[in-house]
Amino acid sequence: MSDKNLAGFRSDLTLIMAYQEQLDAQAAIKGNPKGRRPDVNEYQSELHNNFNIICLPIVVAANWYHIYSCYMQPVDADPFTWMSISRHSNNNSWPICWWVFAAYITIDTLWVALFPRCVANANTILLHHALCIGGWWLGSQWSELECDVSSSLLVEFNTWLLILKRKFIEDSFWKRFIKMLDDVSWVILRLCLFPCIVYQAWGGYFYQLKHFPDSPLGGYWNTSLYGVVSGTMLLAQQWQWTRDKYFKSWFKSSKENVLDDHMNKLHDYFNIIFLPGLVILWYWHQYDLFMAGPDTTPVEGTFI
Repeated sequence: MSDKNLAGFRSDLTLIMAYQEQLDAQAAIKGNPKGRRPDVNEYQSELHNNFNIICLPIVVAANWYHIYSCYMQPVDADPFTWMSISRHSNNNSWPICWWVFAAYITIDTLWVALFPRCVANANTILLHHALCIGGWWLGSQWSELECDVSSSLLVEFNTWLLILKRKFIEDSFWKRFIKMLDDVSWVILRLCLFPCIVYQAWGGYFYQLKHFPDSPLGGYWNTSLYGVVSGTMLLAQQWQWTRDKYFKSWFKSSKENVLDDHMNKLHDYFNIIFLPGLVILWYWHQYDLFMAGPDTTPVEGTFI
């Protein structure tokens, strides 16, 4: 083969390879709705899955222990809603449950933030965790919300099944069994129970307003409002995930919704400009609270 023909062959081969890369990129985009990362690192993902498979049963056990303790207490004389059980466990189950989940969610959040390629959509997971952390901290500050905040963890049993299902690649009895448990618990916990939990949380918020000024929260704008708003946002995420899991074929147009680079950069600039000011104000407020010293009469039932 002459040098001229060889150069032409190499040029054609280069064009074919470039065209194939474009096809692969287009296929990744079409099968990658909402800008999810197509480059998930299998090793990091496997480590992250193993971490959750080991730790989530501990979280679930601590949560069930606390919910059982609340259930065994007498029903409150002034319940938030008709679904209310005791707002307090009156034993050490709540500190155990709180610290177990606080440790888990902190480690998992740092894990996803430092190694975003361990999951398909790190931004969604981090948003979910941010909402959970805020609500969980709220539960440690106001003992009246103890049972409601803890109840939101009941869905973690389904999360554990969802991750455990990924361990079974080949079709088998156990894979089908776990998939069945996943589907059943998804409907019961995420679609039936979680809306009831959010309804109960809103009932607690309006209960606080009704008993103002005797209620320690007081007024419409209080920390309990964050809890009910974040709970409602988590409920919206449950519905979104349900759509993606079971009804994706009904929303074919959403498959073309890929990440917009221009809008993404504008959003980044917005956060780069405003977040430093927000962080400074937050640290200023926390510093003033710390320098003020502890309350002479702390809120009954809190432990932080």
